[in-house]
Amino acid sequence: MGLLTKQHFRERQALQPLDVLNTPIWVFDVDRHVMWWANRRALHFWRAQTLEALLARDFSADSETVRQRLAQVIDKTPPGAVATDAWTLYPDNVPATVLLALTPITIENGRNAVLIESSAPLELAGDDEALRLLEATRYTPLMVSTYSVNGQLLSRNPAAIETYGHNGERSEGSDLERHLSDPQIARALKESTATGTPFGRDLKVRTARGPRWHQVQACRGRDPRTGEWVIVITGTDVTERVQAEARLANLNVDLEKRVRQRTAALERSNEEAIAARNEAERANRIKSMFLANMSHELRTPLNAIIGFSEIIRLGVFGAISERYVEYINDINTSAMDLLALIDGLLDLAKIEAGKMILQESEVDLRALLEDAVQMIAGTNQGRDKSVTLHCALPWVTMIADPRLMKQVALNLLSNAAKFTPEQGRIEVTVSVDKNGAEVRVVDDGIGIDAEKLDLVFHPYEHGASYVGGVKSTGLGLPIARSFVELHDGSLHLESTLGDGTTAVLRLPRGRVLTPFQAAGNQLRFAAET
Repeated sequence: MGLLTKQHFRERQALQPLDVLNTPIWVFDVDRHVMWWANRRALHFWRAQTLEALLARDFSADSETVRQRLAQVIDKTPPGAVATDAWTLYPDNVPATVLLALTPITIENGRNAVLIESSAPLELAGDDEALRLLEATRYTPLMVSTYSVNGQLLSRNPAAIETYGHNGERSEGSDLERHLSDPQIARALKESTATGTPFGRDLKVRTARGPRWHQVQACRGRDPRTGEWVIVITGTDVTERVQAEARLANLNVDLEKRVRQRTAALERSNEEAIAARNEAERANRIKSMFLANMSHELRTPLNAIIGFSEIIRLGVFGAISERYVEYINDINTSAMDLLALIDGLLDLAKIEAGKMILQESEVDLRALLEDAVQMIAGTNQGRDKSVTLHCALPWVTMIADPRLMKQVALNLLSNAAKFTPEQGRIEVTVSVDKNGAEVRVVDDGIGIDAEKLDLVFHPYEHGASYVGGVKSTGLGLPIARSFVELHDGSLHLESTLGDGTTAVLRLPRGRVLTPFQAAGNQLRFAAET
């Protein structure tokens, strides 16, 4: 049978010379998956009474693996070559393990078929495990190949033939070194298995689909026919996994690169931010120094203006006309306003420079607020408004800087009076609880837009210097909040545009003395004096 080449048989009669051979030979129509012809020994093998009975036999129950293997013989076996496989066939459902020689041919109408020559049943009877293992190699998707110790291909199971090519194909993939595409790896594999050491590695191998990554496992074994040492190699396609790992590795490299770039950019940004902050702090210090120096320079001539205007207004060196009295009063009032502004600038400069030092003592908050209310009520801004104080306690003693807290009270009341219309109402309430003392200055003035509530505490901001059409220096509230925060307290505004404003000042419990503590301090002071 090995002398036969791929031929075309139009009629069954052309195969009659094979009928006299003592070897089972039959032709299987691969395209239709039916028997097409068989010699007498094949009829005996298949336990068929007549050729017609065998041709009518139903093979549709054959597994997909059987169909794929026959298709492999057609597609993979080169012209003139013979594929040799051990098969377990089932004539009349009785298993028979035989060695088959399969030769691809064509039959009537050009259909694909296989000319099959069978050996006598192999002597594996009684060795059920060997039979099952032999069948398993045919059905498993695991690629199993056997090589000689010199690297010559001996056999492949159907999965390996499908992947690498046919056993008889020597030009591509039959030699171990050509199969692994790397002579050094092939030598390492042979050296490892020669000592009985298993070999395992992910390798790029040549396949019918081109280069692929396979997980290759190799070990030493015996040829069951010759008893010689052989190399048994199993392969599993892991191309997708290797490619995924490569993509992941590239992604990690790219991610690390991006992290380094982002880190470098962040470091540059931090350096720029630090430089900008240092420059801003330097500019702020220069501004504070300028304000402090200019304020001191302005105070000297301003005090002279105030002093001489007082002398003229009081007529120390002689009376002046009523017309000039009005002028000198305007000069004195403007100078006093300017002095208050300069004092505010000085205080703000000290606060920003961190040089404002509290001169603390016990202060009666109620008395301090009463004085502030009287002062504001006597000014032009407060004269036509109702300014009242509500405090249920006879006194509220606190530890504070009296000058600064007095300035806070005056700033809050002045701000309320400034934005409250004529006949308006300003109420100051004082309360003490377990959390400390709270002062609320409530007016029914024009109110403040909610979006500008925070701006009024920023010095030099437009929101602080011009609210509701009333011009202001914009320093009163920022200075008041800074003074309160120096006392560990808080100051905020609650307001609705057109519905008045409430300034809420809170001092912590640690700065407010209980009546008992205050009385004790007064007794100690009296005893010491």
